[in-house]
Amino acid sequence: MSDKKILEQELKETIKNAKFPIEGPQELLTAFPRGADTTYKIGDIEISAEAAENLLKDSDYPLESPEEAVRAIIVRANL
Repeated sequence: MSDKKILEQELKETIKNAKFPIEGPQELLTAFPRGADTTYKIGDIEISAEAAENLLKDSDYPLESPEEAVRAIIVRANL
């Protein structure tokens, strides 16, 4: 399995219990267990919740599901 797929799975697992839809950046950060300090490192890929929050644009919201949130993060991070 590729590092990107592993990252996608870990992100989905982490935020699956968040309250959706996520309406904005602050709500996105609260979906992560350690907020902005949550960091994922898989192989050569490293991304923090804060970086993910900064990558997303206003037009990405609302995020309706964990899958939609992860897809938006992956696309905006060019992974």
